[in-house]
Amino acid sequence: MDASELNFDIPDSGAIFAFGKNVPNRFYVKNDKIVSMDCGEGHAVMVAASGRVFGFGLNDYGQLGLGSKATQAKPAVVKQLKEDGVKAVKVACGPTHTLVLADDGIVYGYGNNSDGQITGDEADFTRPVEVEQLENVEVRDLAAGRAFSLAVSKKGELLAWGGNTEGCLGQEDPDLPGSPDPMPVHLPGRVAAVSAGSYHCACVLTDGRLYAWGETERGKLGIRNAEDQEFLFSPQPVPVPGRVQMVSCGLEHTLVLTENGRVYVCGSGESGQLGLGTGCTYAPTVKVVSGLEKLKVA
Repeated sequence: MDASELNFDIPDSGAIFAFGKNVPNRFYVKNDKIVSMDCGEGHAVMVAASGRVFGFGLNDYGQLGLGSKATQAKPAVVKQLKEDGVKAVKVACGPTHTLVLADDGIVYGYGNNSDGQITGDEADFTRPVEVEQLENVEVRDLAAGRAFSLAVSKKGELLAWGGNTEGCLGQEDPDLPGSPDPMPVHLPGRVAAVSAGSYHCACVLTDGRLYAWGETERGKLGIRNAEDQEFLFSPQPVPVPGRVQMVSCGLEHTLVLTENGRVYVCGSGESGQLGLGTGCTYAPTVKVVSGLEKLKVA
């Protein structure tokens, strides 16, 4: 479930269907099935069953990891990861940077590093580099926002690093500067999954509770009266009927999937992205997508 501007679908055949601001298109990665994918503001990255990583689209910050900043119109393999024997299992894209999770729990990154959202203090990385500050953490999930990154450890701890101008790092101190060093995000339980929009975040705990933080504009956090404050600097509970299974943050809206297969939405619906009909352009709290009530979304 992806709430970004560029979207994909993976049928059982492993073919990719892409749609968004361009003409819908279909393509295959020959002899390899796609198992994970994500997209940024203008680029897309996929992981194949073999562990190879492919990318295409805008590359002005090196966010495709190909060693250059040239736009790529067709899927191209990230050769350095392949040559280094890295077997990827998951990818997360911010608007202009990319994170890759390997099967051994190591995280690699490339693209825009203006706020230390990858590692160190270099401006950009056009080739994959290991996120060394996570070398003692076995990671199982990732998310990437505008200028920050999130990682979930196998122990269920959530870590955040990069820019903190909108409270995206989930720290209580509003004056805390951003940092390339991961900071623990304090939550009342273990984290099962995490997602990030440009300036807001949400995570699902193992007991099915949902928490959100960051920019509150347009009700994207799904918390009543949250817009009384411009930002929520620490995670706050989001009221959702039932246990949450998955969450996906878009630019100005959020989608939530519960264990009973219902989809809830909140935030801006000015482009119809909430699925609540043309009369609903804004949902400050989560609302069920009624057109899906007879379906069980998996």
